[in-house]
Amino acid sequence: MKIIKLDKNQIIQIYNERMVYDFPKDELRPLKLIVKPYEKGIYTGFGLIDDNSDEKDILGYAFFIKMENNYLFDYFAISSDKRNTGLGSIFLDLLKQEFKNAGSVIGEVEDPECAENEENKTNMSRRLKFYLSNGYIDTSVRVKLFGVDYIILEMDLGKSHDKNTIKDLYLSHYRNMLPKLLFKKMVCVK
Repeated sequence: MKIIKLDKNQIIQIYNERMVYDFPKDELRPLKLIVKPYEKGIYTGFGLIDDNSDEKDILGYAFFIKMENNYLFDYFAISSDKRNTGLGSIFLDLLKQEFKNAGSVIGEVEDPECAENEENKTNMSRRLKFYLSNGYIDTSVRVKLFGVDYIILEMDLGKSHDKNTIKDLYLSHYRNMLPKLLFKKMVCVK
């Protein structure tokens, strides 16, 4: 397996063909809030492919907001027919290698304590456990973003950051990406 950097057309195609099915509507930003930051150079994406396959056969994707040498994990998914096969862990490991010289890589995972029902709580707990078992660290930072409660995790790159630094990094990513009024309305660090 290997990862490739995605271009704008690949990101648009993945959004239209996969993301609209892979993520709940309340977690999916409008496409323009992904494409415009990509065009500004503050958004990037990676695809997971088999070593011997065509670059069009993307098995998984990961999108990031970037600010200098710091990254915010925005979206991550494995193709629905390939889930629960270990590809997610392989992809995270390859991404860790890709970002070995990054200042930080942080991400959001839904907070199971804020789930509306037991089924959602079970799914959210499973996702949180997946990231923690793949070397992510719970930073103790909690946020409400576009109405959804999240736990902020940090990729273990051998240099973890304190809670205040994580808060500052997190807010900086979204200040860079979102219009000022939308940021004020939709981003709340607890």
